[in-house]
Amino acid sequence: MLIRGGARPDEAVTDADEEAGVIDPMSLIGLAGAPLVVALVQLIRVTWPGVPSRLLPALTLGVAIALNVGLAPMVGADWRLAVLVGVVTGLTASGLYSQATAALMPRGPAPGQDARPPARPGERER
Repeated sequence: MLIRGGARPDEAVTDADEEAGVIDPMSLIGLAGAPLVVALVQLIRVTWPGVPSRLLPALTLGVAIALNVGLAPMVGADWRLAVLVGVVTGLTASGLYSQATAALMPRGPAPGQDARPPARPGERER
């Protein structure tokens, strides 16, 4: 079994479903929405540049929870599951953004280069 937790109370989860590894649609939609959450938070950040960067993780969590709670009635999932999947999606989106920026924006000098800028003519080296 992979993920099964959003079954509606009136649905019967059979042993065949358990053995087949049924994935709950709410969990699948929520976790697949992590790149969408990253994009929405970036859109908010560009639209309102005054948002402090220290609030972006909380904003990411809020957007993910709101998105999942908004989609829950469409897939017939419980709101509590939607909040839980929203928290996981928000944390996933925060990690995804952090890893992407770390990979795309190298920090420090390139390998084989000195960290200090070259001395100007006439200046003493330290």
